[in-house]
Amino acid sequence: MPFPNPAAMFATLDPAEIDRKIAELRVIENWLAMSQNFMHMSIKTLELQKASLEALRAGTKAAGGEEPRRKSKSSSGEK
Repeated sequence: MPFPNPAAMFATLDPAEIDRKIAELRVIENWLAMSQNFMHMSIKTLELQKASLEALRAGTKAAGGEEPRRKSKSSSGEK
């Protein structure tokens, strides 16, 4: 739940209310950290996939074979 303005975060002097807000913000912080880690792993996975494809193409080219073709949407029956 976003706060309407930054001053609303500090409007209370009740320690229990402050603890509740701290707990809420920690939950949000943990969710953001988890999302960041997921994004980092997704990027790394794509980088590894790209490196593997480049290595495969380089090996095929060095062996004198035909470069593997990518599937196109029209050849797979999709539009």
